[in-house]
Amino acid sequence: MHPPDDSPRPFLDRLLRAYHRVLRRPDRPPAPPPPHANATRDLLDPPTQAEADIGADAAREALRRLKGGAL
Repeated sequence: MHPPDDSPRPFLDRLLRAYHRVLRRPDRPPAPPPPHANATRDLLDPPTQAEADIGADAAREALRRLKGGAL
């Protein structure tokens, strides 16, 4: 067992609670469909425009919540 961490954990606790709240949201967007079985995607490839838009929206929402204290 690891020794207890002396650092404050409220941020991590709030982040985990927010994550679980998002999972239970009824208006949560649907998950993207899985890739085709024979499709290969290199993780080093640049994101598609749709992936970049989704990531940017998620980052803006996370920053808005962090600044507003919603987490």
